Amino acid sequence: SSLQSITLPSLPSVTNCYSMFDNCSSLQSITLQSLPSVTNCTNMFVNCSSLQSVTLPELPAVTNCYCMFSSCSSLQSVTLHELPSVMSCRYMFQYCSSLQSVTLPELPAVTNCESMFESCSSLQSLYLDMPNCENFNWFANNCNALHTVEIVDVRKATSFRQSFYKCYSLQNVTCVQELPKCSIS
Repeated sequence: SSLQSITLPSLPSVTNCYSMFDNCSSLQSITLQSLPSVTNCTNMFVNCSSLQSVTLPELPAVTNCYCMFSSCSSLQSVTLHELPSVMSCRYMFQYCSSLQSVTLPELPAVTNCESMFESCSSLQSLYLDMPNCENFNWFANNCNALHTVEIVDVRKATSFRQSFYKCYSLQNVTCVQELPKCSIS
């Protein structure tokens, strides 16, 4: 609980980062080099309440980002590079109340991003390029500061149930294509 900073070299053999920094409440900065074989980032930074910004290296093999940054209440910005294999982003940034900026790459393999940004009350804009994602339920609900959403490719979306519920500042939603199979409530 007292760890404040960490720098890790390339870890080519590591395949699982499950709960790696879970509850490191004093962790403020982290530098990660290459993690080419990691497939699971579930709960990797969950409850790191002092973490303010993160830039991750490419994670080519990761398939699961479930709750990766959940409840990182001081996290303000995240930059993610290529994530070509990620299939689940469920609850990835849930309860990151200070999160203002997220740079997401195209997420071609994601099929489920339920509650991905739920209760990120400082988040102001989102850019979605997830051509295979079906489940957007509660995606960004309770994001009070969210004012702009740009939807580039969500062609397989089947449900946006309560995705933008309680997004009182939402002014612009741009959707480049039709969503013929989608239920929006």
